Amino acid sequence: MSPRWVRADPRVDAVRGCVAVERGPLVYCAESPGDAPLLSQIEVSTATPPVERGPSLEVAARHVVAEDDGWPYGEARTEQGEPMVLWLVPYHRWGNRGPATMRVWLPEAR
Repeated sequence: MSPRWVRADPRVDAVRGCVAVERGPLVYCAESPGDAPLLSQIEVSTATPPVERGPSLEVAARHVVAEDDGWPYGEARTEQGEPMVLWLVPYHRWGNRGPATMRVWLPEAR
């Protein structure tokens, strides 16, 4: 089975505008990438499908930082750095390399 993007229901506030990746019954997640940007500062691009690399997947992403200057009228976003590759692991395998943060629902790039 091929991995596929799944969009969250827009009625769920916590994950509005987010996507997840599934492959058959498996759900994938992103782990904290170490010294790379925080998971909260990464958006994924759904224009390209996830690419299988063994048990993991790689997806196109970019690093963005939300600034408070635009509040309450919306977040002012500034793109930083080059586009990046984000590795996703099956949900049941996260945390096997030590303490880490994790996200299943990832913000979709605008």
